[in-house]
Amino acid sequence: MNTKKIKHCGKLHEVSKEVHRGYETATRRIIRKNKDFYDNETPFEKVYKVDLVSFEEKIEDSLIVTQAMKIANEHLTENEYEIFQKIILDGLSLRETAEIVGVSYVAVYKRKQKIFEKIRNLLN
Repeated sequence: MNTKKIKHCGKLHEVSKEVHRGYETATRRIIRKNKDFYDNETPFEKVYKVDLVSFEEKIEDSLIVTQAMKIANEHLTENEYEIFQKIILDGLSLRETAEIVGVSYVAVYKRKQKIFEKIRNLLN
């Protein structure tokens, strides 16, 4: 039996020729994958610019949400505002909202669509 040596955890170990071949193949794959990873790495400048755009969009989105909340408070009926509050402010699902309000899921879905349409029209 031909034996080869591989270094693992700082020590040399005797292994068979087949194990050595597998170890070398795996090592080459790891090195190749890491090289591919670094070749495809995105430069920091691109990530930084994307983050700035994302930040600006978040601010713009938060302003729209603030305006939508103000419009909802002023222009929605009590029932509409309750559904708006449960879905948007409390983050409940349509099913959870339907259970609390005491109507079907489909009814909440349709009311939500009408509420959003109303707010969208008032925002524009």
